Amino acid sequence: QQLKQLRREVADLLKAGKDDSARIRVEAVLREESLLQAFDALELHLELVGVRASLLEKLDTAPEDMIEALSSLVFAAPRLGDDLLPELTVLSNMLAKKFGREYAEEASEETTAVSKWRVSPGLARLLAVAVPLPEAKAAALARIAAEFGGVEFDEEAAVEDMRKKGGGGGGGGVGLLAEDPKAAKKKEKEGGGAAAAPAAAGSDGDNGRESL
Repeated sequence: QQLKQLRREVADLLKAGKDDSARIRVEAVLREESLLQAFDALELHLELVGVRASLLEKLDTAPEDMIEALSSLVFAAPRLGDDLLPELTVLSNMLAKKFGREYAEEASEETTAVSKWRVSPGLARLLAVAVPLPEAKAAALARIAAEFGGVEFDEEAAVEDMRKKGGGGGGGGVGLLAEDPKAAKKKEKEGGGAAAAPAAAGSDGDNGRESL
């Protein structure tokens, strides 16, 4: 409902000829769309962890087919936990105590999350904080114009105009990096191969186990 209202607001701005305002407002639409997609992915990961909670409690090493789910949840926690999904922070802390702080820190860092700990690249992009590309904004504006009708919108001209103006202004968005996609994929491949499955930390000090 909130997303539909945001799209309607953008459509009204386009109909009123307030293109610059629409370009700024559409960033909220892109952010909301990215968050919804991220929530869908996280829901699947949480479901898997919930089903296998008792198994995880008994194992010293995470099963291979759970590394992506566990690492993706740890990655999402600092980006969504405090405001939107506080239970992620709780779960992330529990995983840090079971598998070690080093694992949790590396699974949270953009430089090692995907390349080493198998965080879903799609989820990482959805949760990335960056100004949306002009192409992404123009494509969203074109979809909104078509959805609500009564608005003529030239997508190519909008992209060209936003590039001339340095992206069209506005604050940061989520999920659509202002970085060349090929460069982003190259970064994902750097940093070595994926690490082995995280093993339970020792029982001494702060790295002691905690039951899931």
